[in-house]
Amino acid sequence: MRVSTRDSAGAGKGVLWLSGAKLYFMLAGAILQIALPALVSRVTFGAIAVVSSLVSPLNNLVVTGSIQTVARGLAAQPNAAAAVGASGLRMHLYVGLPLALVFAIGAPAWGWWLGDKGKALPTAMCALIVGAYAIYAVLVGLANGQKQFHRQAGLDVAFASMRVALMLGAAMLGLGVWGVLGGWVVASLLIIIVAAAWVGWPRGCHRRWEAGSRHGADILGACRLSGISQCPAICRHVDDQARGGALV
Repeated sequence: MRVSTRDSAGAGKGVLWLSGAKLYFMLAGAILQIALPALVSRVTFGAIAVVSSLVSPLNNLVVTGSIQTVARGLAAQPNAAAAVGASGLRMHLYVGLPLALVFAIGAPAWGWWLGDKGKALPTAMCALIVGAYAIYAVLVGLANGQKQFHRQAGLDVAFASMRVALMLGAAMLGLGVWGVLGGWVVASLLIIIVAAAWVGWPRGCHRRWEAGSRHGADILGACRLSGISQCPAICRHVDDQARGGALV
């Protein structure tokens, strides 16, 4: 009974940590949404919003599938954190990396579809964000699966802070579309270093794990299901952004 009570208390604290981090993330997004238009031209802000609308749904797809799968794997095998995390990282050689490459290669097509070929190169650069989010999601999944909710929340807060600071900083320096989106890229790469230092980098990524294929299939399945459920929303979201919507 003590274990049950302790677990319930831990889960309750976890809800508080993650809810607070979510609230902070939303606040940071609102600050970015309000401040950025005041620092850049309307055309520049529109371009940033359109590119963001293309990359954000894909990020959500990879992040949701990865975190849920890694956390579920750790729930089933609490002592296999290194193996589950390493498997998740290896599998993104077949999930996250290909998605990022397809996104980059398809950037000219996005530019053609939007009727603005000038957005092709900034969009291709944001493929780095897709790849970085895939790695970051595995590390966050490790924190979640090990019930280190304070670390998961801390990482989300740190990432939101870095993203806003770097994007607004680039805008203040007058670096335009490339600079502002580049700030997002840098933030997504820096948070991997922070997460690896705080949660720990899974060891044995180069070694084969007998359950690796199962977890890889779980990641693919979770991403596929998430994608199916998000398709209508993604289409509406991109269409709204093309007409001048909000950043995400």
